[in-house]
Amino acid sequence: MTMRAMLAVFLGYAIFALSAVILFRSAHVDPHAPTGLGFGSFSAVYGVGCAVAGGFIAGRIARRHDLVCGIGVAVLIAVGATLSLIASPGAHARWSQLLALALCSPAALSGDWMRRRLQAAG
Repeated sequence: MTMRAMLAVFLGYAIFALSAVILFRSAHVDPHAPTGLGFGSFSAVYGVGCAVAGGFIAGRIARRHDLVCGIGVAVLIAVGATLSLIASPGAHARWSQLLALALCSPAALSGDWMRRRLQAAG
C-alpha cells in the first residue's frame, strides 16, 4: 500500500470518527449511555452515511482500482469500536460500539465499492 493510500485510509476514518464526535457533542449525548429509539435510529443512519462517505473518499483519494482503502477504513472502524468495548466494561450501554461494528464498518467498504462501480461505469 502506498503512502497516499495509507493517508487516504486515515482520512476516511477521520471523516467517520470526527462526524461522530460532532454529532454526540452537538446533541449533548453520551455515546456510552442508553438513548432513545429516535436518536439511536438517527445516529445509525448518520453513522452509516459518514462511513460510506469515508470509504468512498478514501478510495477516490488513493486512486486505487481495488477495495483496499475501503477495507482499511472498515478495519479501523471495527478496531476502534472493539477497543471501546474492551475499554468500557461493565453496565455501560454498548449500542454505539455495536452499531459501528455491525453497520458502519461494512458501510465503509460499501462506500469504496460504490466508488469503484462509478469509476468502472464512467
